[in-house]
Amino acid sequence: SARVWRMPPGELYGHKSDVLWAAFSPSGKYILTASFDKTAKVWNSATNRLECTLQGHLATVVAAKYSPVDDNCIVTASGDQTARVWQIDTGAPAMFAEARHVLRGHNG
Repeated sequence: SARVWRMPPGELYGHKSDVLWAAFSPSGKYILTASFDKTAKVWNSATNRLECTLQGHLATVVAAKYSPVDDNCIVTASGDQTARVWQIDTGAPAMFAEARHVLRGHNG
């Protein structure tokens, strides 16, 4: 689980393994987490509600970042030697998203 310290206090439950990464979206409306469970998740920072699960990596998601100007564009990096670019709809009910682009060729 991940802990939210300032907006509102609470825990974000939903990952099936340890969380490695957490970051706020540019607007502060969302929290992005990445986990050993091979997923990244988007949470509403006001309600702690799960908005979206980003799935498709074949190994641990070791990092995840928002575009500096867009709450709906995310990039994730994984131990599967890929980075994935995601375009999500944060206004939709909780959903699973698939990557728009898979960037291959990272070695080591």
